[in-house]
Amino acid sequence: MGCRVRQVLAVEDAPSDPKCLFPAEARDSGIGSYLGVPVFGDGQVEGVLEVHTRQCQPWAPASISALRSAAVALSAINRGATTPAPQAAPDTGLKAEAAYMSMSQTLESLRSRDEVVEAMVSVLGHALGVSRVIAIERGGQTGYLNAAVINHEYHQDEVPSTLGAIVPEEFAGPLFEGESAQAPIVINDSASDSRMPRETVARLHICSELMFPLRENQGVVALVDIQQCDNPREWTRDEIEFADKLAHQASVAITHLAALDKASRELEAARLEARRASDIATRARGVVDSVPEAIIGLDRDGRLTFFNAPGRVRYKLKNEDLGRMVGMVESLTLSDESIWEKVNASHGIVRFEATIAAPRMAAPLAAPDRRSAQLRNAVSLPISIAVAPVRGEKDEITGRILVLTDLSHTRSHSKKDAGEHVAALEAKMKETEEALSEAHKVIENAAAADAASGRVAYVAGEIEKVRTDEARARRAAQQLLEINRLKSDFIVNAGRELDASLQSVLAFAELLGQGQYGQLTPEQLEAVKGIYAWARRMKNDVDWLIEYGSTRSRTLESGGEPAPGE
Repeated sequence: MGCRVRQVLAVEDAPSDPKCLFPAEARDSGIGSYLGVPVFGDGQVEGVLEVHTRQCQPWAPASISALRSAAVALSAINRGATTPAPQAAPDTGLKAEAAYMSMSQTLESLRSRDEVVEAMVSVLGHALGVSRVIAIERGGQTGYLNAAVINHEYHQDEVPSTLGAIVPEEFAGPLFEGESAQAPIVINDSASDSRMPRETVARLHICSELMFPLRENQGVVALVDIQQCDNPREWTRDEIEFADKLAHQASVAITHLAALDKASRELEAARLEARRASDIATRARGVVDSVPEAIIGLDRDGRLTFFNAPGRVRYKLKNEDLGRMVGMVESLTLSDESIWEKVNASHGIVRFEATIAAPRMAAPLAAPDRRSAQLRNAVSLPISIAVAPVRGEKDEITGRILVLTDLSHTRSHSKKDAGEHVAALEAKMKETEEALSEAHKVIENAAAADAASGRVAYVAGEIEKVRTDEARARRAAQQLLEINRLKSDFIVNAGRELDASLQSVLAFAELLGQGQYGQLTPEQLEAVKGIYAWARRMKNDVDWLIEYGSTRSRTLESGGEPAPGE
């Protein structure tokens, strides 16, 4: 700062104060406030002891006094003397006020509360030249709620150590809750004024004391007790201010370390939660991809957020479709566009039936070949859309999960058409049975007439009529086979439709059981497990029906009869 004067220079705002000779350099260096004290040697200024802060702040008299004392100590060290120079007599009784500066730098490298307390105890003991400095901490490993233990100590060789001693509960409680926990306590005569038990004072030969609280946020975590044991000591104002300032700085460091430790724990917890969420998402994605039905996700506005493997394959979805409105995805364009509006407006589990619309580039009508007709018929795809909302912590809908089921296998014959067809075939079957019965009667009559009268010509005519009736019977039998095939097809189609619905129930039950829609109570989880188990049982029955219908249909097509167990 270019200080060459013989007086203390205290600058609150270095970049703008006229006493600062180099304001631009101060601004570039990030110096907000500046405190400088000259260091003398043989009546001349040999250097300047400086303190900088980044923030602009006023300098307290205690800070100026402490730095001046450190400058005096440096002057004595430079001369190799143990007493201050007469021309710059100090206004403090500290042996090494410069320890405050060392402590300030040391605190920045410490990483735990124990290290801070240990450093403070050691610095106070050496700087003040006292007999003993102890740190009394509440709790510890004593097993008693209000007991305290001495974990940190500085002591001279001629006084006994108290490290590890326990302060009884009846004395520890008042120490941490009384006036000693609020402000420094100055005790010049410990025999009559000490907060420690009298027998302890006498046994340890304590004559004078200084007590300071160490704080973490608003709570007291330790009491620092500075003791003089050889003879009573009158504590000076500089000594009290020095110890108080050091205790305050240590408290700030302890609070800062506690905040860092809390932030570190919260960060680690957040990382664990993120890994857990990632694992859950991976498992959920595996479950979703294993479901045979197409599953897609939408955000609250109806934009596509994800789709599973069957959705990618069945509906030709691409990564480029993510983020687009579902109604704008070409492969998901519905004939009835309002259904997507209903989906985006749904607040509960609902189901819609729709048809995938034909693309704009359809096969030309001018080429009425078989392939073009197949292309025109292939683009019309009936589907079922099951919608389930996803809710956040505040029960707000944050998105929706859709299960798309292909219904094309259920639309080959409508139930009404199949019923009418079956009724017509049953009527023809009845007519055929009556014709066969009449034919048998004619044959019997013809045989009786031939035996009685020998009219061969008449019998030949009747035989021809029987052959005609037999042909009609064969056609009726063929129609009966057709009826059986229709029944088998109806069983297979109905079973597949039930299977598709049960697949959706199983998928939603599995997602509910995994907590995808929120944490379930034990009763709710048990109910979901019951739903899943009964749905699996129903699906097994439906699978058997489908297999039975398919086997019966194949048997009829081959011209045989189904096996008895089928």
